[in-house]
Amino acid sequence: MACATHLTGFTRRGAEPYLWIARRAADKTIDPDRLDNLVGGRIASGYTVEETIRKEAWEEAGIPAALVARLACASVVRVEYSVPEGLHREIMFAHDLWLPEDFRPQNQDGEVARFYCLSVPETIEAMLAGEFTLDAGAVTIDALLRNGVLAPEDPQYLDLVRLLKP
Repeated sequence: MACATHLTGFTRRGAEPYLWIARRAADKTIDPDRLDNLVGGRIASGYTVEETIRKEAWEEAGIPAALVARLACASVVRVEYSVPEGLHREIMFAHDLWLPEDFRPQNQDGEVARFYCLSVPETIEAMLAGEFTLDAGAVTIDALLRNGVLAPEDPQYLDLVRLLKP
């Protein structure tokens, strides 16, 4: 069982919510070139959830300490799926961060090739097309549902719920 931290980065463009999405570097051994949460990383032995998310926020997106000073875990998402080595089981501590409209992520450690600021419909389309890593897709769906970005009447609401909880 692995444990990780993930951060869904929200912003507003006008009155509409948008999400900052990362594209993993092509040389990543796991899920290269796939879409990912703005920030994510495994929790190493001896590190806390809080230490890991703050470290990863800087390394992966250049988020300054002041913006994550009051960041708290908003949810826990569990995934389990087959990989060539066997069964991957992971507990992900999910965080949400509403970033200022003028914030632009900047990768510091080479693990991210590019960032996109996607509308909610664009994000959903990419998830349903299978462009996200399974882990990031699950955390993103959880964040969209928890933040009330989608109403249960939305035509894609149940499709996303089924991806999260098959």
